[in-house]
Amino acid sequence: MNENIEQKLQSNPGGVDPILRADMQSIPSKLSFKISEVAKLLSVKTHVLRYWEMEFEPLKPKKMPNGQRLYFRKDLEVAVLIKKLLYRDGFSVKGAKKVLSKLKKENTFHNKQALHQEKILKSLHSIQNTISNIRELIK
Repeated sequence: MNENIEQKLQSNPGGVDPILRADMQSIPSKLSFKISEVAKLLSVKTHVLRYWEMEFEPLKPKKMPNGQRLYFRKDLEVAVLIKKLLYRDGFSVKGAKKVLSKLKKENTFHNKQALHQEKILKSLHSIQNTISNIRELIK
């Protein structure tokens, strides 16, 4: 996912599951996590995480040359969301995949909107600079 999930949750505080928010906020501030650390944080077995990696496209921890998996914060956020969808919300794997796909599409839409707004702001600043330059020439 392009935008991390915690940012998405903060941008819509009224419609956020408070338990999911707490789970996201309880993620330790570390650069990366080993699979055993992630399993412990989520209270799942490591084989469950490996299964989720195969089933859920957004969950792709980095694999080191020695085969060890490194989960970054975005991976951990995705895993927290997968656990919520499967265990708390009762989705099947197929249903959880659909939810994640929908979130990805929404994030893509919001990212495109943000890029469009950024282009407009750059154009506005350019116009303002041109006007300032013209004013200076007129003086």
